[in-house]
Amino acid sequence: MNILDSLISMLGQEEQVVTNIFGEDFISGSGVSRDVGPLGDRVYYSLVNDGIELIFSDNRLAQITLHIKPGDDFRSYDGNLPAGLSNEMYFDEVVGLLGSPDVSGGGNDDPLLGCIYPWIKYENMCPKIHIEMGFKGGIERISLS
Repeated sequence: MNILDSLISMLGQEEQVVTNIFGEDFISGSGVSRDVGPLGDRVYYSLVNDGIELIFSDNRLAQITLHIKPGDDFRSYDGNLPAGLSNEMYFDEVVGLLGSPDVSGGGNDDPLLGCIYPWIKYENMCPKIHIEMGFKGGIERISLS
């Protein structure tokens, strides 16, 4: 089982269970940080060297974000991608593979948030898949929940 399959199987698990499975190196390892969100309702584990972010909500693993392209202090995630996706796919190729998305948006500038990448979401897949596309093509980020 690869790392992504292991993480997907842990969606919904408590934070302590997930961190215990990965061991002490996970919590205190180089390139790993644990941050509590501003409202105190979310915990973020940033594995910057691996291009992975784990988000816990209500003490359970709620989302896995794969940073396909480097940015926001993350290196590129270079592991397997879900659902037959590849990091260089364009929007039309993703839709050709997965079908029409359930929801889509982005592709604009927001006065507060800045540049918002075009995104598509497949809410009826298990796990749910949210894909942010780059303006010049290719996938920027994939979030699984």
